[in-house]
Amino acid sequence: ITLPLRAPRANEKMTADPHDVTAQLKDALLTLSGVILREVGCDGVMVHRVDDEGAVAVVAHGPRMFDVLGLRTRLLDPAIVAAAAGILVVAEPTPGPAGKSVLSRLEKLGVSGTGAVMIPIRPNGTLFGTVELGQAAAFDGAAIAKAEGFVRVVQAKMEAADWKLDA
Repeated sequence: ITLPLRAPRANEKMTADPHDVTAQLKDALLTLSGVILREVGCDGVMVHRVDDEGAVAVVAHGPRMFDVLGLRTRLLDPAIVAAAAGILVVAEPTPGPAGKSVLSRLEKLGVSGTGAVMIPIRPNGTLFGTVELGQAAAFDGAAIAKAEGFVRVVQAKMEAADWKLDA
């Protein structure tokens, strides 16, 4: 950060343009994952962004977070299909196909156990991405509702800001 009225030097980091939608979106997703991790108390969180080719992990918090960033998931993955329909997936007590795919990705993050949830991010009814969270034990309803509430806050921000999300 530079002092007022002084041009930045070439070796100084400058803050992102506050009007840059990409930077705002990145900050929103990073904040979302961090808040869910802290407030829900889970062991790991992954945020995926959906594009024409599938979903890609753009944010991760967990033991092997650097290993999963950029991980691609196909559009026909059962969890992505559920997200497109607006369905929240809870993988316990016995995971179905969507729950198994969420558990598989969370294992790559280094989070193992029975607790796995996928929450779709659907501003204006269009699938933008997903949030997957995991922990060793099953999630209770209050934790799932809390995480979903945080996702809805970010989704409402996306809608209110009218961000062009196809970039």
